[in-house]
Amino acid sequence: MKKRERIRAEIVKLSERRKQIDARIETLEQQYKEEEMLEIQTMIKKAKLTPEEVEDLLRNKPVIRKTSNEKKQEEQNS
Repeated sequence: MKKRERIRAEIVKLSERRKQIDARIETLEQQYKEEEMLEIQTMIKKAKLTPEEVEDLLRNKPVIRKTSNEKKQEEQNS
């Protein structure tokens, strides 16, 4: 019986350790996703992309940037 009890105790101990490791993995995966999103946001800000330009990029459409004169002219025509 003592051998079975030791085996059972080891199972309980390892099961608890697995729960701790699973929780740590989940935390790290969340941190990884957050860092990835931050990196993407930083790239978008550095490139000074508008939301429409980002959408075009994601849809594999060419990104056509308007000059400041074209933007002003559009605003005046609106």
